[in-house]
Amino acid sequence: MDTDDGLVVLDDAPLEGMASVVERLGDADDDAASAALEQYVDQQEVGRAGDRGIMRNLLDQFRGMQLVADLGTHQTKLEWLAFHVPPGGTGRLQLEVAGTQHAAVQLKVMGLGGGSGRKFSFGAERDLGQRDQCFALGAWIDVRLRKFRGRDADASEDLRVDVEAVINSYVEPLQPCALCFTDAARRPLRAHPAGVGWDLSSDDKGVTERLTVEFSRETELEVTLAIPGLPLAGLVPGVAMNREVRSKCEAVYTFPGRANFVGYELIGRRKDFPFWGRS
Repeated sequence: MDTDDGLVVLDDAPLEGMASVVERLGDADDDAASAALEQYVDQQEVGRAGDRGIMRNLLDQFRGMQLVADLGTHQTKLEWLAFHVPPGGTGRLQLEVAGTQHAAVQLKVMGLGGGSGRKFSFGAERDLGQRDQCFALGAWIDVRLRKFRGRDADASEDLRVDVEAVINSYVEPLQPCALCFTDAARRPLRAHPAGVGWDLSSDDKGVTERLTVEFSRETELEVTLAIPGLPLAGLVPGVAMNREVRSKCEAVYTFPGRANFVGYELIGRRKDFPFWGRS
């Protein structure tokens, strides 16, 4: 199994955004344009608009948008998976492509504010090696940011995010991890026991455990993007993301003795590997 960090980008294709569809429809009759917009929403794979009854409102909204500022294209990180190591122990993650699948992970990402997106997949099996720190897997992407304002004089500004390119994948240590804890007072508010862990309070040797974790396609979630040094006047860039992990995920944990370890997950968040509390 390949031990290099990162995953190879296999496929990459554009996803048309809501604003682009409205622009393409031009001055078409409102009924015809609303029907075309509804068809687009039916076929859209991520970033759906919601209630179809608002098609006419969306049409009016995007037709009336005026460009205020083009803030250019910026590289940013998009995290799609986090792996957590028991405090004081070690963890090892292996991604194995199952069966005839040629892709390990597929991501569908759509820029918020009516922006465009990308659908891309990563391939190749990976052994991320034994680690004593939590880490994240993600992708570097290029996003174009533009500010728009509606036709009304008192309309507020909106930020449109277009996902223009996928650069490569990355592995990044989480230093420090925002979730794992050794002080009960630092336990995250929405932490819920995940049903895994070991009470080794009376054991000197410790335990090594192998877990197989499968991630089904999850409910769509919005992800905030960090663009350091860019003045956005309170506007927050983000994308809607669907993640489908097609590989078998093998996690090997070592838990040292004389401690109690409980695995947790965050209620309402995407499905990730458990994070750990040690006491």
